[in-house]
Amino acid sequence: MAAADGGFEAVYVAGDGAECRVSLAALARARLEDGRPVRSFPSYRGQRNYPGWYWSATMGRRVGFESWVERDHLVALDFDPAVTAVASQPFWLLWRAGGRGRRHAPDFFARVAGGGALVVDSRPLDRIGERDREAFEAAGAAWFARPRALMDGAELAGDPLATLPVLFHLMWRHELAADLSLVLSHRTVVRAAVPGGGHG
Repeated sequence: MAAADGGFEAVYVAGDGAECRVSLAALARARLEDGRPVRSFPSYRGQRNYPGWYWSATMGRRVGFESWVERDHLVALDFDPAVTAVASQPFWLLWRAGGRGRRHAPDFFARVAGGGALVVDSRPLDRIGERDREAFEAAGAAWFARPRALMDGAELAGDPLATLPVLFHLMWRHELAADLSLVLSHRTVVRAAVPGGGHG
């Protein structure tokens, strides 16, 4: 099941508490906004981050956050009229690296008007460690685990006006690859770059 999605799978918790392990294709069809967070929001004496609950007008209920940076992103998502739903800690992304199983829970999932979706990781650049960087790179590769047309990928990630510049940047950095011997267009097939495999 995972091989078709570049070795990635996901686990989410449905609204009834059932844990669901699915392919990325199945995850795209899941109603993550109706589910439960895959992680709790612990609070303890001396902790360095500030977790809490935010009342979301979009959702009509509380949505959790684990830091003030996450809270600020959550407020921005709630304010955006294009966002129709939001969920925190929506799923575990699963993959293998160096012979070991790895997992990463993005901070938020947002559903966008028109059928798009947005997966958000909220981390200040100066607080991204090597392990975080590996997780973020894996998450970026997961969304392009299967080759797809540039515009299809942009729409899958959200509003193309916002996501296309990010995709072009990832192509410039050779994290996404495409056959550039042909004219770049909305139909250009883009895929995750193979480390050490050239520019594609």
